[in-house]
Amino acid sequence: LRLLARGARSSDTPLLNHLLAARASEELGDRELAQGFYQLAAEAPGAGLAVRLARARAEMRGGRLSEALALLDVDDADHADAPALLRLQLEVLERLGDWQRIAALLPEARRYGLRAETALAALEERSWLARLEHAGASSGSLQTAWKALPSPARQHPALLTAYAAGLARAGFGDDAAKLLSAALRREWNAQLVRAYALLQTGDARARLKFAESLLAGHGREPQLLLALGRLALGNRLWGKAREYLESSLANGAGSEACAELARLYQHLGEHERASAM
Repeated sequence: LRLLARGARSSDTPLLNHLLAARASEELGDRELAQGFYQLAAEAPGAGLAVRLARARAEMRGGRLSEALALLDVDDADHADAPALLRLQLEVLERLGDWQRIAALLPEARRYGLRAETALAALEERSWLARLEHAGASSGSLQTAWKALPSPARQHPALLTAYAAGLARAGFGDDAAKLLSAALRREWNAQLVRAYALLQTGDARARLKFAESLLAGHGREPQLLLALGRLALGNRLWGKAREYLESSLANGAGSEACAELARLYQHLGEHERASAM
């Protein structure tokens, strides 16, 4: 701090000295002194954006995300579309979980290439998920949110799963089952078959029969075998459930299969096996 403050008096770039001195002051826990250095930095011509970004980063480091966002929400037309500003806004909004605002910033983020396309696509999907999650318990508001999504988004397994879960919570479990089975007929997906098996709705035997129809092309898929085990349990077909669940575990289904088998073994009185699971 002493070196930076002293060097600023003779430096060709006092802005940099003052910004770094402000950072040093923050690390020393002296926010008041840091504000003084930010004010000195702001006196340099054209320093407004650099100072604003530095102060916002300082607020973020201190966990004061709302204060950071207030600094980044500028009305200045010269700065409003600055890539550095947008990048930091995205970071703060992501930490705040403000997915609606993130969705609004994504076109500009893509225009500037602020992140890899895969990362931006993941942010976009998360913003769509938030829209479905916050749609409310009523079927009408949920369907409105679903129809507002772009058509390609309505094919995403994560979004289909979230929409189906929302329908089930709203009392439309049969519709959720039809949605997921139609999606699985179009294209196999482990996430969708897991969601299908976890639905507590409709004709249990019909759901098991449909899931068994998928064995022809995906007989060694651990999530399908686990789903079949769960559906067999729902139909009280203990022997079939055991066969499917043990097969799912052998094919790599992992801890969920262990948990289901533990419950089944306990029900069958095989307590040592249950404990092993």
